[in-house]
Amino acid sequence: MDAAPLLEDPSIRTGRGPLLRVTARTDAAARRRVARAWDAGALLRLMRGVYCPVPDWLAAAPWDRFTLTAAAVALTRPDAVFTGTTAAHLHGLPLIETPRTLHLRATTPHHHGRSALVRQALAPGAVRTPPPPTVSPTWNPVSAPGHSPEEILLRTSGGALLGMASAEPLPTVHLQLSAGLPPREIMAPLDRLVRDRPRKCAEWAAAHAEVPASRAARARFAWACAFADGASESPGESLSRVLIHELGFAPPVLQHRVHAEGTMREDRLDFWWPQVRVGGEFDGITKYDVGLHASEADRRRAIREEKEREIRLRRVLSGLARWTWEDLRSPARLEAELVRQGVPRRRG
Repeated sequence: MDAAPLLEDPSIRTGRGPLLRVTARTDAAARRRVARAWDAGALLRLMRGVYCPVPDWLAAAPWDRFTLTAAAVALTRPDAVFTGTTAAHLHGLPLIETPRTLHLRATTPHHHGRSALVRQALAPGAVRTPPPPTVSPTWNPVSAPGHSPEEILLRTSGGALLGMASAEPLPTVHLQLSAGLPPREIMAPLDRLVRDRPRKCAEWAAAHAEVPASRAARARFAWACAFADGASESPGESLSRVLIHELGFAPPVLQHRVHAEGTMREDRLDFWWPQVRVGGEFDGITKYDVGLHASEADRRRAIREEKEREIRLRRVLSGLARWTWEDLRSPARLEAELVRQGVPRRRG
């Protein structure tokens, strides 16, 4: 059965996105149509009474599936407040990986755990799909004084409106990430916050320095606030900086501009170690992806320009380290590349 016609029914649509909702007040005929689509395996159940057509779920990017699920929770639990990395995602901050768990603010320290959103997401016999995330009440007593939860408009990356959700405000998100989570998880959203709101982040860093309860948490907060840098332009660059630090290498200059001798061309490096004239480049490989170019000719042109750029750089640099997501997932490979190109270690 095709679930697409259900998206034209205003009595069960929740917005411009693909979510459908059935309640006790829903017209009986509409409830029967939804039941038949569920029995046929055409719908995924996210929360009790909230569904998403399976083709729309399969076509959605992982981060959009996460947002869809958060919207489903907010529809059925309007008192829920999203916290931690979930709140960061809903505020539009980038994360290194799409979370597998939705974090809700717990009401007591003893309210914790993780569970599926529904007992049965798909009808028996339905084609398997990427499962929705689980949900976890999270007790986090750290919050920015004087700031209450915010109502956030939830949209897919394509701009489709999904609804509203309540989430921790950005000052609390900044505090929770900085004081409570490993650097590899937090630096991408913190770098974006610093880039978008440098003055606010400086104010939060000063105002909340003593808010974390333990000495260790206060030290983590201070370090994260000092390390975050708005010059990082992507999650990959943010994670690279953290790993470079953890591996003991000297801190690089970010977004350094290099002039090739005898030309008017200027090239920008992601990372630069001036003491040894070594550059570093995080490569997401997107320039080689034909899907991101209008034609195969455009893709070849992008590859040629990148090769010409690399030739210019190698003429003026002592070394050029390059790495990808695979190297970040295996830091020993990143370390070997940096050593091979002569990147110096930190002193002391």
